[in-house]
Amino acid sequence: MTRVENALGGVFAYLILHPLRRRPHKDPSVFGLSFVEQTVRTHDGHRLACWLVGSDSRRVAVLGHGIGQGKSASLRTAQLLVARGYQVLMFDHRGHGASQGDRRIWRVADRFTDDILSASRWMAERFDPRILVVFGYSFSTFPTVYALASGTLPADAVVCESGPGLNLAGMFESFLLRASKRSTLLGRLMRSPGLRHATAAAAVRMLGASWPPRATEGLLADIPQLYLVGEEDTVIHADEVSALVDAWSRAEVHRIPGGHLRLSSSAGAEYDRLVYEFLDRVEQDTRR
Repeated sequence: MTRVENALGGVFAYLILHPLRRRPHKDPSVFGLSFVEQTVRTHDGHRLACWLVGSDSRRVAVLGHGIGQGKSASLRTAQLLVARGYQVLMFDHRGHGASQGDRRIWRVADRFTDDILSASRWMAERFDPRILVVFGYSFSTFPTVYALASGTLPADAVVCESGPGLNLAGMFESFLLRASKRSTLLGRLMRSPGLRHATAAAAVRMLGASWPPRATEGLLADIPQLYLVGEEDTVIHADEVSALVDAWSRAEVHRIPGGHLRLSSSAGAEYDRLVYEFLDRVEQDTRR
């Protein structure tokens, strides 16, 4: 890699981890769901903009979203859970949607993990739930697993869609390779293998993460986990997810038709069935 590629890679890595905000183009009312706006404070003092969706219940869920998205991206899952009798907290990660920004460059993984832990603790403290399930999507599946590995996530189960994979740098390179197929300026620049490699390497450094966690770390061996991966996913390949979680005793992986973050739309019936069957087992365990 050249010096220019390294310098540009650092800039692009920062932009990936601190993307332009997308304001929600729809809210839960589009799905016929009642909701109230809430603000959750993270451990390090950042404000997370949230929607609390559905009726009061001691079965609760916390929903994240992928990088560059916002809480509205998870509305279909919220609808699925509310129909099952769950109350759902949907939050914008810091620097996304209506949440407070965070321009810090280093240890970004810790900050996104803090968002998930803080949102989950808010629900646990407010509702004293009988069951709490955390959902992660794409990029946010990594901090969701970190939250589990921390040993402090107040969850009874975790569901991850489109991730995480074994290789962080490989995930970024796949993400950038997909971007290179677009006709934008960034897309044209990312057609350079050297620049893709430099950007991926810089992004991993900014995350400041030790990946992957050990199979017995924190709650990974104790909490049931469902991983749903797309057979046509070109960002986080199904084999990468299986290679990561196969050693985790409470984890199950299901491959279903669809691409990255397209599973609930490309294979909705199968997606719903797998989530419901997983929740059936988790709810039965919590009643014992």
